[in-house]
Amino acid sequence: MTDINSIQVARRGSTTAVQTLNSPWEVSGKLRVAYGKIAASAQTIAQNDRVYLFDLPPNAAPLLLRTKYGAFGASVTLDVGYGAADASTENAFESALDISAAGSTFGFCDDASVVSTTATTAVYAQFEGANPADDKDLEVWLFYAVE
Repeated sequence: MTDINSIQVARRGSTTAVQTLNSPWEVSGKLRVAYGKIAASAQTIAQNDRVYLFDLPPNAAPLLLRTKYGAFGASVTLDVGYGAADASTENAFESALDISAAGSTFGFCDDASVVSTTATTAVYAQFEGANPADDKDLEVWLFYAVE
């Protein structure tokens, strides 16, 4: 049987003149949470509207996403992500979540390629599929590691 080192252990044990250091969240990160809420009837929301939820700080590594939502109506789905509305990252954390009936979800962020942010990053929720009902709440928690 062979023992094999992870990339992080190999970096730490490097004997080269210039060691490659691990990111703080890879070895000693702190778990943090960002929270955003859309209050019932606070504003009219239409299909394809985006709601600015919160910012992630630089060097945040998104891990888990929790959502809680009212019944927004038939065919309404939700994306949670960052970047431009038409970017491939608009649904990096949640993609096409069915929010037609009231409920909640908790799980890993959808996009495994999201390793860490390099700057402050705005996180958005986008309503798709149909016009959502205006008298419902949406709450989003994004758990992330940071040092």
